Order: sequence, then C-alpha cells, then structure tokens
Amino acid sequence: MREREWGEYAAWTLRDRVVEAIGEEAAKPLLWRDGGCTVVSVQVGEPTAAGSFLRDHLCLDALMVEDAVSPNERPSLREEGGTVFLEVAVPVAQGFAEVALFLMPGGLVVVRSQSAPTVDEVLERWRRSPASVGPDPARLLHQILDAVVDSYFPLCDRIEDEVDELEALVFQGDGDFVERSLALKRQIVQARRGIAPLRDVLNGLFRLDPRWVPSDLRPYLQDVYDHTLRVAEMLDVNRDLLAGILDAHLSLVSNRLNSTMRLLTVVATFLMTAGLVAGVYGMNFEHMPELKWPWGYPMALAAMLLMVGAEWLYFRRKGWL
Repeated sequence: MREREWGEYAAWTLRDRVVEAIGEEAAKPLLWRDGGCTVVSVQVGEPTAAGSFLRDHLCLDALMVEDAVSPNERPSLREEGGTVFLEVAVPVAQGFAEVALFLMPGGLVVVRSQSAPTVDEVLERWRRSPASVGPDPARLLHQILDAVVDSYFPLCDRIEDEVDELEALVFQGDGDFVERSLALKRQIVQARRGIAPLRDVLNGLFRLDPRWVPSDLRPYLQDVYDHTLRVAEMLDVNRDLLAGILDAHLSLVSNRLNSTMRLLTVVATFLMTAGLVAGVYGMNFEHMPELKWPWGYPMALAAMLLMVGAEWLYFRRKGWL
C-alpha cells in the first residue's frame, strides 16, 4: 500500500479472472460502473485529510465518510446515493478496530482506522484467487463479514478460559482477583458492543434490494447471522458466569469479615471481663474488702480465669469458637 499524508491507499480490479493493481485515478470510474469488482483499501492516518480524499476523489457521501473516519462509531448500516455503507468492529490484538465498508455498483471501498489482519487476509485471499471468493463485490463483502464474525470465536474462547481460571481462584483469595475480573468484564462488554450491532447490520442486509445482495447469497449471510447469535449467546453466558463468580467472591469476603469480627468480639469480651475484676481491685480506696488479704491477688486472678473460662464455654456452645 502507498502511504499518503492521510494514511495508506491501495486499489485492485478484477479483469479476465485476474486481479490487477490500479491507480487511484482509474479506481473511481470502475467503482461507480455497474458490474465488475474493484476494491479500494484505505487505512486512515489523519482523519480530516482522509475524509477529504474519500469525498472529493471517490465521490462518497459526506455523512458516510464522516462516520467512516471518526473513531468510536457504533456499527451501523444504511443505503444512500447508490451506495450501501456499513461499519463493523473487528477484534484485534489490542482491543477492536473499526472497519467501514462502502458497497458500490462496481466495487467495494474498505476504510479502517488501524490495521485489521482479519480483513487484510480476506483481501489477500481475493487477490490471489478471486474465483474462490466470487466475481462481484457483494460476495467479497460476505467473505469479510464472515471472517469478522468468526474472529469473535477465539476471543470468546479466551474469555471462557479466563472465566474458568477465575472460578478456580475464587476460593483462594488471589490478590488481583477483583482487578482481573473487572478487566474481563470490560472486555466482555466491549465484545458485546461489537457483535450486537453487527447482528442488526446483517439483519438489515436481508432487506436490501437484490441488486445489492443477490438471492443466492442470502443463505450464506443467514449463516453468518446465525454465528453472530452464537457469539452473543456465548458472551452473555460468560458475563452471567463472571457476575456469579464476583458475587461468590464478595460473599466469601463478607463471611471472612464476619468471622474475623466475631472472633474479635469474643476476645474483646474476655478482656473486658478480666478488666472488670482488675478495675474493681485497682481502685485506690483505703477501706476495701480483701485489700490487705494475703490471698487477694491469687483470688482476683482465679476470678478472672473462671469468668473467662465460663464465657469460653458459652461461646463454644454457640459455635462462635
């Protein structure tokens, strides 16, 4: 791909069953011509300059371009001005990459905010063997969406493994248990935000005019839609399991705190009883019973021990010790 001030650009077209690289001047008329399959790949560097290029050079709708180059856009689908625009979230090594797709009469424009290996692999496969993907942009779009949805399954597997590990650690009181759990919860929420709107996008593709989505392609899109349902269900199950694990952890922490407070209460009661006897015989009055009795000190200690022993038996029968 050629690097510009606003990012990277590349374009290819299918001629006589062979994919050829073409310049940007040749790409525009091919995209708007009915038939054929031309692909323009754009990786955004500077959003404002990239948006100007997409609007002015490829004549794409201004609102669609603004959504394509803006970060943190929700996956969506709309048709306007002879173009179908959809945006998806693709799992990558560090979070999620936003990929915008413009389906046009003669081709497909792929715009992404950062590198998305899943999409790059599909485009590379199409370049090497276009016959295995299909002769029109709608089939290439299906391949990209299928690969994007399938990329969620390894993410779900990693989340499930992490949930299982946290479930094993819940009784061990691991120091970073809560931190790991909350980080995983955020990851599940992010994945859910990506797959749930994508399900709506695929559902909307079924309602498009057949000139955009041929009838023989709809069963394959239905299969991709079913995969989104599976991913959403897996995320929901793991989210519920994680919530249960966090509740169990908090319950264990609360029970341990209650046990500690109960033990401290018993010890405080022992000391308070002994302190009562010591306080009575520690008063500085001249006329007190047993004040000058030779056995006064041993009897005071014995009284403390007897009272503490009686309390110990009581608390043990109550199950506090």
